Amino acid sequence: MVRPSPVQYHATVMVTVALVLVGLAAFAFLSHRGVGPFAGGVVSRTQIGVNALRVDIRVANEGSKAARATCTIRGLDAQDTQVAVETILTPRIPSRSSVIVQSTLQNLETQVASVRVSC
Repeated sequence: MVRPSPVQYHATVMVTVALVLVGLAAFAFLSHRGVGPFAGGVVSRTQIGVNALRVDIRVANEGSKAARATCTIRGLDAQDTQVAVETILTPRIPSRSSVIVQSTLQNLETQVASVRVSC
């Protein structure tokens, strides 16, 4: 029996890798369909001591599946310069519903004039 050439070995490996990548892409697409988008907004903010600020945010899941959101909370000074940032992972949010999450911006060296949330 004739042995396969090195080109055939390489082609077999390349086809296998391509099929695995296509399978992973299909799995990722199907498992993440209906998740999000998420909308986040500030509900309230409370100064805690001299250098901390507690922020309550509302995160809404506008998708058709329950999921968790990763939100970034940015504290900005009067010149719109970032003075604090906090990234949080929300609890599981049912589809077409919202939750209120608390976070604390700590070690503030200047006064926070505004807070922005992106999820």
